[in-house]
Amino acid sequence: PAAATVVVVVRAVVVVVAVGSITLLMRSGATKSESRAAALLVEARALAKRGNLSAAESALFQMSETMGGTKSGKEAQLLYGDVLYGLTKYQEAAEQYQAAMKHFKGDPVLRFAAEQGYAASLESTNQYAAAGEAFAALAEKAPNSIVAAEFLMSAARNYLRADRREDAVRIYTDLSTHPENTRVAQEATIFGRITPEQK
Repeated sequence: PAAATVVVVVRAVVVVVAVGSITLLMRSGATKSESRAAALLVEARALAKRGNLSAAESALFQMSETMGGTKSGKEAQLLYGDVLYGLTKYQEAAEQYQAAMKHFKGDPVLRFAAEQGYAASLESTNQYAAAGEAFAALAEKAPNSIVAAEFLMSAARNYLRADRREDAVRIYTDLSTHPENTRVAQEATIFGRITPEQK
């Protein structure tokens, strides 16, 4: 089934180094762990960018097992979800996206990216009703009506597959007269006339 494109959001990792000899001694272990985690995260991002997803997964798994409590370890959850999704390990990806959503509560941009990955993972694991709800929720948070329309089309697609035809048709009907996203308007007009059996 079609799934939403997952966009990898790259965020710089800042390592805080304690000042003062006593503080340094007390925190040296934690600082070294964070430094190692930050370096491993950079490596995993580079591997993923080069398309070596298996190696990236291995690095990210190591982080989750030994450095999950570090700042970088938590920030790696979004990338881990993207990598697992790219490897078609959709259920595992959904778990990482959920963890990232919790971690990025205070960062709306990265949380939004994690929510997109989670919605796509739900669709890819045939959880169509839940995916429809997730995409509809993303539409409400979208930065503009054009992007919102794309999420609503995804929601309608999943509602149809979940036998929630009325919800799907309602969305298609609303989008068929969308004033800005004409492509979506045309597609919504067509899909709104097609029954689930025909699809």
